[in-house]
Amino acid sequence: MDSATVDAAVSDLRAVIEDFLDELADRNLSADRLGETIEGNAEFEGADLRQFPERFVEDHLIWPVLDVLGYAVTPRPDSPGQSREEYPDFRVDNLPARVIGENKAINDIETAKTELLDYLDNTRYEYGIATDGFRWGVSRSPRRTSAASRSNRLSNPRA
Repeated sequence: MDSATVDAAVSDLRAVIEDFLDELADRNLSADRLGETIEGNAEFEGADLRQFPERFVEDHLIWPVLDVLGYAVTPRPDSPGQSREEYPDFRVDNLPARVIGENKAINDIETAKTELLDYLDNTRYEYGIATDGFRWGVSRSPRRTSAASRSNRLSNPRA
């Protein structure tokens, strides 16, 4: 990836963040409430945004960031092999690995991580992305890690 491509992506990401902040301003969120959320650990409430907080963050931050990064996503995909009624928030369709994602409202990354690991443990996906829009993390399927560890032990018994 050349520097012009990186510069363009950084500029596009900056625009996404500015648009997100503009949308917050349009929602007439008080400066104090915004500061509590952006700089602290408070979470947005539906009353703050006039919309479910998770959906607001998806629409105005997560989906645009994934788009800038070049990921083609399917929101709320069916998950083959999953035995429950809940589904991850998205699937990445343009990577060689099978990747899903779990979104939460700002400052709720821990719940996203927990749910993502549960999905990875109960589906055939290899990797997952957990995000609250501000913080992002990538995890490998526990089953895939276990299989890799077993394979490594078999090929290198002294490890």
